[in-house]
Amino acid sequence: MGRKRLQVMSEEYLALEARAAEAEQKAAKLERELVQLRTIGKLVQIRTGAVDFVYEVGSDTMRYRLPGDGDTQEISPFLSVLKSGNAESPDAVEEIKKVLSESGAKSGSIETMASLWKSDASFNRIVFQRIDSPDGAVVVGYADDISDESVERERIKKEGEKDKLTGLYVRDTLVKLIEFELGALAPGEKGVIFYFDVDSFAAFNTAHGRPAGDSFLRAVASLLRTEFRGVDLLSRIGPDEFAVFFRGYLTIDVIERRAQHLLDSVRHLQSELTETASCSMGISVTGSPRENSEMLLEHAGQALKSVKKYGGNRYRMFDNDRY
Repeated sequence: MGRKRLQVMSEEYLALEARAAEAEQKAAKLERELVQLRTIGKLVQIRTGAVDFVYEVGSDTMRYRLPGDGDTQEISPFLSVLKSGNAESPDAVEEIKKVLSESGAKSGSIETMASLWKSDASFNRIVFQRIDSPDGAVVVGYADDISDESVERERIKKEGEKDKLTGLYVRDTLVKLIEFELGALAPGEKGVIFYFDVDSFAAFNTAHGRPAGDSFLRAVASLLRTEFRGVDLLSRIGPDEFAVFFRGYLTIDVIERRAQHLLDSVRHLQSELTETASCSMGISVTGSPRENSEMLLEHAGQALKSVKKYGGNRYRMFDNDRY
């Protein structure tokens, strides 16, 4: 009887141990999900009307949470939630993979036509972040319907005032469009303003005449269109002052190299009179959620004034501790 009892106790112990191990696995899984949902909370903060999701990298499984619904539900495949609503637009999940692989970043955002959880296709901004762990990688994020915002932004781009000489946006239009871009920045993404002017332009105009000066300004505008992407914002904001806004996963080193390249390009740009010109530049970079377009332009302008004070033909980045 004693031996039999020991055998029963041993089997019971092994069963309890197995259940304990299973409970530990479930607890670990719940802890991972809690971390993921907390990360979503950090990304989302306070929002309404959005779909939160967790995508397990390398699989077709995702969990989503509808607005006002505390429970998560599992559905498969991922594309049934984020599916392109336009044959000319890639699947949202493929765009997310592309952003993560090409930028080398851990987070990003895309704007695309998508059908979100049985809804009609609409224009959405999808913000996401990759989380790596020993148990695998997940992508967490949210999607917001920005159809109205997109319509308004495109209206401003189409109807917004442009400079008659260069065809670039005027300052007021630039300010409005930058606000849209700042609202679209994903975690880790930076917005940058290059604010520059042509050195000694007034003297150049006096010596060679306004037609020569106008020709040179048009050449600068053409250079900007060549050097920057179609989605970047280009503006003439003064007689010889230009501003460019662009965004991306950019290091300070990359930003400074781009600034120096632009300075070199303008330096070698020649007017109809074959005279080499140069420019001075101030740079501002997003760094605070309180920043707006006017503040960024002001910061870049302050950096530009500092450059001009010391002779020009160089760039300087705005520094809160310096100004």
